[in-house]
Amino acid sequence: MARLERARCAQLAQKTANTGPKFGAKIWIAPLHAAADIDWLLDELATLQLQSSQQLWVVRGKGPHALVNESLLMAALRQIRLTPSKTASISDSLTADRYAIARGGVSSSRTQ
Repeated sequence: MARLERARCAQLAQKTANTGPKFGAKIWIAPLHAAADIDWLLDELATLQLQSSQQLWVVRGKGPHALVNESLLMAALRQIRLTPSKTASISDSLTADRYAIARGGVSSSRTQ
């Protein structure tokens, strides 16, 4: 990912550091830079009380050189009952996926 794109992700993360679901915000932006960040996201979500009125946007690289696999990300979030509801292009190398709570609510546990 280009240095500019990494800086843009860092800015998003900093702006939302104290505005995630646990602070009552309606939108939480989670920038993922590498495949290992999926585990970080799952750990964060396990500690949060995401409500149906709140949105999770996952920012990740796109294209053949993306380090976060879209299928693995979606499968991991589906395990905790989050489903993708929208995708938006941010730039030539970044995309964002919006996730919503599926029926039955968010599961706090995940299978390995």
